[in-house]
Order: sequence, then structure tokens, then C-alpha cells
Amino acid sequence: MTRGKMLSEITRIEAGSYRNVGRNMLGYYTKEPIGYRQNLKAIYSKLSDEELNALYDIKVTGFNKLLKLKNKL
Repeated sequence: MTRGKMLSEITRIEAGSYRNVGRNMLGYYTKEPIGYRQNLKAIYSKLSDEELNALYDIKVTGFNKLLKLKNKL
């Protein structure tokens, strides 16, 4: 997978997490601030390939495993 694709997936999940936290706290989905994903991408782009792969495994692979468990319920 390309670096750009990994960054896109990680920031997508981060934005979704932001919205879910807002829903849990306020009772409705909240939109992330303007530029949120771009700011995350700029920060995560500074990671080495090894660090980005580790972050991808934690965020994306872990999230996908959680979805599979939820779908089994």
C-alpha cells in the first residue's frame, strides 16, 4: 500500500473517531474542525515508513478487526 493511501485511511478513521466522540458526549455527531484531516496528514507525513506502518496497523487494522466483531453480533 502506498504512503498516501495509508495516510488517507488513518486520517479518515481519526475524523470518524472525532465525530463519534462528539456523538457520545453531546448526543449528536459533530463535524471535525476545518482542516482537521489536512493537519493530521501534515503531522503523520513526518513519520518514517516504519512508524507509519505501525500507526496504520494500530489504527486501521485494529479498527477493521473491531468492525468484524461488531458485524458478528
